[in-house]
Amino acid sequence: MMSEQLTTIVNGLELDQLFYKGMPVVTYEQIALVHGISIANVHKTFQRHKEEFLEGEDYFHLDFTEAKQSGLRVQANPNGLTLFTEHGYMLLVKPMRDKVSWQVQRLMRNAYFREKQQAALPPPRSAAIAQFSDLQAIVSLAESVAETRLELQEVKLHMQRTDQEAAQTNANVNRVMESQSFYTIAEYICFNELQRQVPEKDYSTLSRYLSTYCRERNIPFRRISVAGKRWESEYGFHISVYTDVLPGWLRRNGGQGNLHILPPSS
Repeated sequence: MMSEQLTTIVNGLELDQLFYKGMPVVTYEQIALVHGISIANVHKTFQRHKEEFLEGEDYFHLDFTEAKQSGLRVQANPNGLTLFTEHGYMLLVKPMRDKVSWQVQRLMRNAYFREKQQAALPPPRSAAIAQFSDLQAIVSLAESVAETRLELQEVKLHMQRTDQEAAQTNANVNRVMESQSFYTIAEYICFNELQRQVPEKDYSTLSRYLSTYCRERNIPFRRISVAGKRWESEYGFHISVYTDVLPGWLRRNGGQGNLHILPPSS
């Protein structure tokens, strides 16, 4: 893994900044250099407190091959290479309580780790690149809005077609119901079992009475085909005409005028 390296000055000393897996890291040698102690002392401190360190978070240990392939300009020994993150560095130097160590720790945090994090940030976009990217974003947004509008138009058309189909269905149902609401006198009498109150010999008289009643009040009635008779059709009257007129007609003709007449059931 290749890692970018820069140089910074800490406590008057020049350090190669190391960057591994997106994080600034330091080696035993660098820690020993800036704190003015031996590498052996740094190593012993780490081994003494190693259980407090989390590998992959506080430090990385690379074997010899990994160290060679890392791209870091650091001399690796046969035992490999140990790299400490900022948090690992702070743990490692925690036992150092002298004034100089405190100052070096602050310099390392501000001059080494923070500067490296800034260096790791992507360079600012030029005005032309920024404008081009913004334009691309606007074009993508416009395309998305256009697609959304097309989808909404399709939904609207579908709803309109659905509404039209529903209206047509309702109209068809109404026509069917309307056509089924007209009955000949024989049908109505049979459905309501009124044969005793209205014998068949009175059908003709009742038909003339109902047709006159409808004409005077502009109430529609129609011809309905009949079978088994010499004529092809008879007058059919709406169910409301029967329920409104038949009770009074029965009273005047000696029938049961107070009879509750129900609409024919299919």
